[in-house]
Amino acid sequence: MKQRYRRPDIQRLLERRSRHGLTFREISEESGIPIPTLSYWAAKVRREAEDDEPASTRFVSVNVIDDERPGRIAIELGSAIRVTVERGFDDEHLTRVLSVLARC
Repeated sequence: MKQRYRRPDIQRLLERRSRHGLTFREISEESGIPIPTLSYWAAKVRREAEDDEPASTRFVSVNVIDDERPGRIAIELGSAIRVTVERGFDDEHLTRVLSVLARC
């Protein structure tokens, strides 16, 4: 028989994972909930949050400082995705990468 998990319990574990930077494996070992189940719930909660959020609040404004020092931009999309962009990047390539990530 398939085990059922209560949504509040799963959400509490996922929030703890995010807050403390824990892996699905660590949460799974602690709770006894299989990694695929935790991953499924994380994706489900993320999709629901995105659906509830108006599109206009998904973007934030940034200040771009043009200087001569080498640098990079780090973009964090939730707790699972981080994109680092070095100075002199190909903007068309970055656009394609972000487009693929947006569909995930």
